[in-house]
Parts: sequence; C-alpha cells; structure tokens
Amino acid sequence: MARKADIQYIRHSYIDGTAAKKLAERSPKKAPLPLFEPRMLEPDQKVEVRVDPLSVAATITAVVLVVLMVVSLLQFGAAYQQNVELQEYVYVLRNENLRLEQEYRASYDLAEIEAQALALGMVPAEQAQTMYISGAVPAEPAQPTFWENVELIFSELFANAKV
Repeated sequence: MARKADIQYIRHSYIDGTAAKKLAERSPKKAPLPLFEPRMLEPDQKVEVRVDPLSVAATITAVVLVVLMVVSLLQFGAAYQQNVELQEYVYVLRNENLRLEQEYRASYDLAEIEAQALALGMVPAEQAQTMYISGAVPAEPAQPTFWENVELIFSELFANAKV
C-alpha cells in the first residue's frame, strides 16, 4: 500500500494536466483592445478628459524643479565666469605689486634716509638708552570643570527646596 503524501494542502491548488487543458478550453479568450481611431468633433460637443490630480501635481513639481535646476546652472556659470575674471584681476595686481616693490627698493638711498633721520634728532639703535622693567604677572585662577559647573547649577537649583 502506497504511503499518503505528507503535504496535503498542495492538492487544493494543483490541477492535473488534462483538467488544465479542459479549463483553458472553457475559459473565453480575451478580446484584443480596440485601436484608437481619431474622430472629428461635432460643433458644441463636449470632450471629457479624466486627469489624475496626483500626476498633475507631480508633473508641475518636475517642471518647477527643472526650471530651478536650469536657473541654478545659469547662476553657477555666471559665478564661475566672475571668479575667473577676479582671479585674472588678482594676478595682474600681484604682478603690478611686485614690479612696484622692486622699483621702490631700487630707488631707496639708505645713506640719505640715515642723514634725514639724524637731522630730525633720531639716534642709532646702538646709542639709544635702554631701560628694563621687571614685573610679575599674577597666575590665572583655575577655571571650574564642566562637572563642577553642573554640580553648582544643581546645588543652586535645590538650595531653597524645603525637605
């Protein structure tokens, strides 16, 4: 005697091959969808178009985002162009600064500057009187730590609490 299958619930959804063929023959075949045929509208004829509000909102949002993206790209391009122009301007200014610095250093006459300084009453650094003053800087008081601050806050919070 053959052993019965352990899994009993499969039989409910399983169809034998011949029964499946009979079931397929009995089921009506689906008709193909009709092709869209444009037709002319008659005067004063109303046409109803169903629109999903969610798809309209999504389309509007997408259009707004595309416009914002294009505007931001244009602004980025303008900012990049301005950055390039400013970098060129800085380069020109640095070159001009180096040229002027070399020109001024070449035109200095240190002997003439020293003669003018002595005429104004200045003395050379070696001959200047020096004075030394000593002093003590007081030590900075110790700052409380974070936990000491927390403890202080809670001790002040509950200082007036009656037990």
